[in-house]
This record gives sequence, C-alpha cells and structure tokens, in this order.
Amino acid sequence: MIGLIEYIFILLAISAVAMYFIFRVITRQVNLFKRPISEKDIKHFRYTLFAISLVIVIMGLIPIGINLITLVVEIAGNDNIGRPSTITAISFVYSMGVHIQSLLLSYLLWRIYKLANNDDE
Repeated sequence: MIGLIEYIFILLAISAVAMYFIFRVITRQVNLFKRPISEKDIKHFRYTLFAISLVIVIMGLIPIGINLITLVVEIAGNDNIGRPSTITAISFVYSMGVHIQSLLLSYLLWRIYKLANNDDE
C-alpha cells in the first residue's frame, strides 16, 4: 500500500490542478463583471456561475487544509498520536473520489466558459 506522505502529495497535486482551473474561471468572471451587461438573464447566469466557482474553491480548500495538517503532523512524527503511516483502501477510495470530483467540477466549469466564449486558448 502507498505511504501516507506520498499519497498526500498526490492529493495536493490533484487539488493544485483543480484550483488552477477554478481560479482561471474566477479571473475570467471578474473581468466579465467589468463589462456592462444589458440582458438580465445573462447577468444572473454570470452571478450563478461565479457563486458556483466560489463554492468549488471553498469545497476544495477544506481537503487541502486537512491534507496540509496531516502532512505537517506526519513529518513532525507520529510516534505519540498512534496514526498509521499507510492509507487503508476505503480511505484511498474516498479521498481520491473527493479530489477527483473537485478536479472534474473545476474543469467542467472552465469548459463552460470556454464554450460560451468560443475560446480556443
């Protein structure tokens, strides 16, 4: 089974990619907010997508915080807390699922922006 520290680094890498996509969305949305919007439906749609982006960021920051705390505890030494230094199968599936879900949500929201703008960058 994979070691806990190595696994946390894998999860942090997945989270970094997810945050990259979602911060690109937020940056694009902030720039779009500077433009005047005449249609009310488009304005509501932009605010809704921005709110979804913020929820994804908050949703992603919680596991990142847990991973960083666990990493610090593991590197500092786990002799006195009785934690295993490997990860169980159920923990692996659950935590990987949470991180992959965050990555996919971020990517899909980014794709929505690219498709809406006919953007090929």
